[in-house]
Amino acid sequence: IQQLQNLLTQRGFYTGPISGIYGPLTEAAVRRAQAAYRLVVDGVAGSRTLAALRSGAPPVATVPTPTPTPAPTPTPPSQLSRAEILELQALLRRGEFYTGPIDGILGTQTRTAVAAVQRALQLVPDGQPTPTLLATLRQNVPAAGSNVAGGSGGSTPTPAPGGSGSNVSVSPTLELQQLLAQRDFYVGPLDGRNNEALTAAIRRAQNWYGLTPADGRPSSELIARLQTDRYAKVS
Repeated sequence: IQQLQNLLTQRGFYTGPISGIYGPLTEAAVRRAQAAYRLVVDGVAGSRTLAALRSGAPPVATVPTPTPTPAPTPTPPSQLSRAEILELQALLRRGEFYTGPIDGILGTQTRTAVAAVQRALQLVPDGQPTPTLLATLRQNVPAAGSNVAGGSGGSTPTPAPGGSGSNVSVSPTLELQQLLAQRDFYVGPLDGRNNEALTAAIRRAQNWYGLTPADGRPSSELIARLQTDRYAKVS
């Protein structure tokens, strides 16, 4: 399958990942190649299709090259106020990522803890806290049952930052993107955000599994099919 995907990529029919999975993106590329070489368009990479791709001859029909969508220019993260850094440190401690003082100073320990959270959420681990990250922690870290300001009284040992007992969860949207990407439905960024690429990938998966309506909205049935699909990519 990887050799087929490489051939399709070299001939300009396929722009997805070389995953070794014969999913809907690969099948669509095979159909485009068959149409271009004036073969039977059935989505099956048979001997004639492979021979045409290996020949290196230009296709009979012209296949338009997809125009890449320019990536949006990232907005520099806003600096948090001292009060927000104090809150961030408290949340990081409750989430079991931080063992340092709650002092409102964005020092090495705090940045290391922020990077650990970013890795847990599959974000770029640059150690730079942002209002978005702070909002995510507010939503995902359980409320404090006791004072977290690090008083001098008796304390319970705090687990190591980012340990297996972490209380920060990965967003459902990010998990869905990962499932779709592992099964050759999604080729967009794994950023936990709803976007047009994710909606299109959901529709492809719904059509592939015969789920109706194919409206691009996630459902428990779709997620169950993705989780049990035996063609899942093994990393």
